[in-house]
Amino acid sequence: MKINNLGQINKVINLYGKNNNMKNNINEEKRVKDKIEISSAGKTLSSLELDDFNLDNDKKIEALRNAIKNGTYKVDTEKLSKAMIDNIKGNRI
Repeated sequence: MKINNLGQINKVINLYGKNNNMKNNINEEKRVKDKIEISSAGKTLSSLELDDFNLDNDKKIEALRNAIKNGTYKVDTEKLSKAMIDNIKGNRI
């Protein structure tokens, strides 16, 4: 069997190789890493300790539990009704 035009086949092979190299170069350019930057305000907020806030809430919750348990908890009916109406209207409290 005789194969003619080997030069043409080599050109096609070379073009294919060049095309693959171009694709690899494009893929390398697309591999740019994402980068984030935290603002100084964000850094300041992340350094705050939330333990103090949790202690205050824990004290309030314990006081409410004790008041309910003792029967001394009084519901502010005006606040409750206003909150219910706002909720029905779709307003946030």
